[in-house]
Amino acid sequence: PTHTHTHTMGGPCWLAGPGDRVTRGPDCTDNYQLCRIVYDGDIFHSIEHAFQAIKLMPDGDGAHLETGTDRRAVVALEPRRGETAAAFGERCWEAGQAGRLRPGWDAIKVDVMYRLNKAKYEQHPELGADLLATGHVPIAGGRSTGWMHNDEQHGWEVWNGRVHARIRAELRANAAARLESADVADLVAVVAQLTAHFDRYSSAGRSMACPEGGAGVDLTNITGGSLAARLDAMRQAGLEFPYTCGACTFVNTSYPTQCEMCQTPNPQYAAVAIRLQGGEGTREPHLGGSAVPTDNLLFDPTSSPSAANPTSAPRRVIMVGDLHGNLVETLALWRAVEAWFGEIAVNRATVVFLGDYCDRGPNTRGVLDWLIRLRDSRPPDSTIFLAGNHDFSFAAFLGCLPVDGVPDPAFLESTRNPKWTSGLFMHAVDGGMHYQGRRWGGSAIYNAQETFESYGVPWDPEATVAARDALLRAVPDAHREFLRALSWVHDQNLDYAPHRLICVHAGLRGDVSAEAQLAALKAKDLAADVLNERGDVARFAAFMGRAAVLPSPPDLGDAYVVSGHHGFHKIAGNRVIIDASGGEPSMRDPIQAFILPDRTVVDSSDGAH
Repeated sequence: PTHTHTHTMGGPCWLAGPGDRVTRGPDCTDNYQLCRIVYDGDIFHSIEHAFQAIKLMPDGDGAHLETGTDRRAVVALEPRRGETAAAFGERCWEAGQAGRLRPGWDAIKVDVMYRLNKAKYEQHPELGADLLATGHVPIAGGRSTGWMHNDEQHGWEVWNGRVHARIRAELRANAAARLESADVADLVAVVAQLTAHFDRYSSAGRSMACPEGGAGVDLTNITGGSLAARLDAMRQAGLEFPYTCGACTFVNTSYPTQCEMCQTPNPQYAAVAIRLQGGEGTREPHLGGSAVPTDNLLFDPTSSPSAANPTSAPRRVIMVGDLHGNLVETLALWRAVEAWFGEIAVNRATVVFLGDYCDRGPNTRGVLDWLIRLRDSRPPDSTIFLAGNHDFSFAAFLGCLPVDGVPDPAFLESTRNPKWTSGLFMHAVDGGMHYQGRRWGGSAIYNAQETFESYGVPWDPEATVAARDALLRAVPDAHREFLRALSWVHDQNLDYAPHRLICVHAGLRGDVSAEAQLAALKAKDLAADVLNERGDVARFAAFMGRAAVLPSPPDLGDAYVVSGHHGFHKIAGNRVIIDASGGEPSMRDPIQAFILPDRTVVDSSDGAH
């Protein structure tokens, strides 16, 4: 499509709409998208990163002595702290310009770009769903560089669009073949049509001599000899190329199912399909007389059931550590998560906030407002909020404990040892008050002053009834309902090893049954003995424990156990503590998120690692 939009090199592709309208493609079509892939034994942080490294001379050829840049130097590049995807991509591009190109690079570059993107979609099947969601509209690359090849002008504005159009067609055709869809033959034909562009480009370069008298370029291992053989077989079976339309005499320089000028169907395809029925190759069953060989022709991302339906790929789980009223850093973390994985992928993920949304930081009210808006903007039941010790105590002070039903006032009052009289809110409360609520509102131990002030209520160190009444009036009903609905634990099965994930604010005791603790936490049982810390009915180990809950309980095996609370960041096997900031975020100690199955940590200060 033609358009007048201005955008930087490396941006997403553009999708053609009605008339002259174009829309921005998904992030997966951006070569600068930060998305780690493994290719040829190396780890790359984006397609651009991989492309700029692969195009340079291999190690050991002395290229770096002349230019200062060789392939390994580009491979070693990593996103810097605070660096955007676009900035990292530009840095990779600049590094690639400083190196010495491998011989015959122009003859193979479009196939390398295709294979890199293919690797990305293989290793991140959920991105295939994003690409398929673009439908059947034409795709054009963003503004980029151009080059001459075989006396023809080429540009990435065309080829990036073709790369993603081809992969999209392959994904769709592969899914149709697995489901034995009646339109599989037509979809395979579309794949062949798109692949033909790459075949023509590469064929023109197969006989090219390398610079400086080197050997000819061998594309067998780069373009896939089996695909070229398939296209040769199609030609030998009678598929004309170039194809001259019998209706309008337009010469089509591709393998179209219909004329590109007048849309008259190309009758050769049906005849070729019939001839190829007797040839070698794997045929999908029950496809009738239009079946064609499909092994090595269709792009098969994985052998798992999710390949046919990319939306059923292993679902990501994003676990967010303690926020503690720090709205600015919370928003920075969320932007970093979306930048790293893409907004669509994040929206499809399960998100678990590990608790402690209030106190310490300056804007508890703003954090709760944002969490509620986030929950309401996401798919139902995809966002889980756990109770932390600060949230439990704040809720207890307000009279909206996160429990099912109405707690027994006598039991709530029994959680305070009569000997404890100082540093507490000591006034009578209708319905009773849990000890931790009295402690939260009557002392500085929880740093509740900042929470009071975020609601415009002055903190009163005397813990007066008037101060509590003012806070009750200031806290919106939506915030109280949010606190009342907090979960005590999140326990889910994973469709990848170790197949179980448990999220709990502080951790679980190792001296009693983990399953008994989980059952009590799911029931929100205030009186469960297995939850008490050191026999104290007022303290829950799952919310408030320290050293005793750091290890994973032995009876959980290798299940993931993920917590915040502890004021540090530690990953020991599948026991994960994700609370580097401890409520006081900085560049050195940021708010963090831990993401599965990637085992990636994203920081509010410096992105992901």
